[in-house]
Amino acid sequence: MRARPADVDDRELGAQVSREWKLDLVDIRYVAVGGGSHHWQARDASGRDYWLNVDDLDCKPFLASTPESTFEALQRALATAVALRDAGLEFVVAPLPSGTGACVSRFGTHYAVSAYPCLTGTSRGFDETLPLAERTELEQLLARLHAATPSVRDLAPPWRLQIALRDELEDALVGPSSRWTGGPLLESARALIAPHTRDVQSALVQFDRLSQAVAETTAAGDLVVTHGEPHPANLLIVGGRLHLIDWDTVALAPPERDLWLVRGFGGKANRAALDLYRLRWQLLDLASFVDTLRARHVDNADTRHALRAIDLTLSTMGRQLGWADG
Repeated sequence: MRARPADVDDRELGAQVSREWKLDLVDIRYVAVGGGSHHWQARDASGRDYWLNVDDLDCKPFLASTPESTFEALQRALATAVALRDAGLEFVVAPLPSGTGACVSRFGTHYAVSAYPCLTGTSRGFDETLPLAERTELEQLLARLHAATPSVRDLAPPWRLQIALRDELEDALVGPSSRWTGGPLLESARALIAPHTRDVQSALVQFDRLSQAVAETTAAGDLVVTHGEPHPANLLIVGGRLHLIDWDTVALAPPERDLWLVRGFGGKANRAALDLYRLRWQLLDLASFVDTLRARHVDNADTRHALRAIDLTLSTMGRQLGWADG
């Protein structure tokens, strides 16, 4: 995230992590990177570095709808990552266990915190094309991940195909009567969406058709443990090898949920499922960013990112689905 939350105090966060993870943190600082979670880098008295993820439980609708149920879903997802790492998948960057063995802890009224080893490496941008060697390595990692399903089948969350915030997105498309609470970027967001109202409605219909077609051809035995977002920005290159970060989206699903993100993938796959997960990603992004700017908001780095993302997502969907320019 690009704007730090005003209600998280560094000293309180460091004190809780030190207490629950049995660490002696002496330095902690906010790092404005990534999306979905807030991040802090911390150092203990021995000079060892850690990476702290702080998740806003009010802002993860793809997991659940209340802070309590979202925390439970996050616990389950991160526990799955720990189990995968313990099963021998060394590329899984999983959270460290606290003193009680928990992989995540409640913080404040609506946050959750997890702690990770701070790995020194490099990553790429979301839209970057991986070099052939890295793409091949990623395909191998995903094959190993999918093959590890028996070790976590009873733990991994089931995948929910629906689009979180779909009702809110459809409401935003109905015209002037829809609820737009107010904020400095409201009119800019509405101006981007208005020319594509029918296009987005048609995309939702197409999503439903693809969902039904894929459901009819997918058996329970076809489901594997998937990361959900193995794009280049979630790949960390450490010592020349790829590692996968951000496991809050892990779930049992068709393998295409991962494979559509591998640019140039030429292996065996259900093409309808690839199209389905590509379209779902775009609609989910659009729904999330529209919801952010329909609600009361301030003009900051995160809301500016949301506005740019609406524009980019509509352009990408337009190219792929053959829309005429607005």
